[in-house]
Amino acid sequence: MRAAVFSVTRRGAELSKRIAKAFPDGWDVTRFCFERYPADGAEPFANLAQKTAEVFPECGAVVFVCACGIAVRAVAPLIKSKQTDPAVVVFDDCGEFAVSLLSGHLGGANRLTEIIAEAGGAQK
Repeated sequence: MRAAVFSVTRRGAELSKRIAKAFPDGWDVTRFCFERYPADGAEPFANLAQKTAEVFPECGAVVFVCACGIAVRAVAPLIKSKQTDPAVVVFDDCGEFAVSLLSGHLGGANRLTEIIAEAGGAQK
C-alpha cells in the first residue's frame, strides 16, 4: 500500500523521516518536503494542494507534518467517501501531537496514528 508524508518546515522534514520509518511493513512510503526546506530522500514540492491532489487518490494513507488547518485545506476538495478515502493523519511539526483526521475507523487512520505517534514521540 502507498503512503505519502508531507512536511512544510525544516523541523517537519526531520520529523517526516522518523514517521516514514515507523510505517508497518508492506507500506511504500514517499516523503514530500516543501521546496524551501529540501531533505535527503524526500521529493520537493512547490504547492501543497497540487501535490496532495496528485497523490491522494493513489494512497492508502497521507500524513501531514504541519498545522491541522493546512492539512484540512489540502484534502478538503479531494474528500469523496469514508469507504474510499485514505487515512489522513496530522502531526504538529514539533512532533508533540498526532491527530487522526480522516478515515479513522474504516480507513485505518486511528490505528496508524497510534503506531506512528509512538515512533514520533507524540501524544495521540
